[in-house]
Amino acid sequence: MRDDRDRNGRLEEERRRVVGCAFSVAVVAAPFIALLYSQQIGLTVLSLALGCTAYFAFDAYGEATGGDRRRLLILTLTNAAFLVLATIALIVLLIR
Repeated sequence: MRDDRDRNGRLEEERRRVVGCAFSVAVVAAPFIALLYSQQIGLTVLSLALGCTAYFAFDAYGEATGGDRRRLLILTLTNAAFLVLATIALIVLLIR
């Protein structure tokens, strides 16, 4: 029983690391991809980065206490709003 909990904890940590790596790569790569290839691909990568940030903030929100909960909620909502805006911009570029 305890081994299952330890294994689940390790899997959870591994999942967070993978999402963290995807977030880091997307944030750094988005502007360069937009310049080198196209705005559509850059906005897609930016949307991925914003989604990862919102996910991280929401995940941390559940474990935070006090004033940190409020800040994480604001961070989650802000990134979600920017994600919606980036997605709308992407859709407009694709339709155009």
